[in-house]
Amino acid sequence: MRAQRLDLEDKRYKLLKHFKLVDCTPAGELVLVHRTQHLMLRIPCPASLGDLDHTVEDAVRSYAKERTFLKRQWRL
Repeated sequence: MRAQRLDLEDKRYKLLKHFKLVDCTPAGELVLVHRTQHLMLRIPCPASLGDLDHTVEDAVRSYAKERTFLKRQWRL
């Protein structure tokens, strides 16, 4: 049953368009897989569903920073 929906057209969640939700861990983390880059993104379970949008936004932001860091490191 869907508990909440995030608008993927929103700039904050636009990166999620390239991910597919594949699982949920026993701890409640959402596990998403990038469709072409073979990357995984784990989004922690927020204390309440009302905080899900902020939790996802933080996860996407940290994913983008980490991906950029790894790409720069790989080039060296």
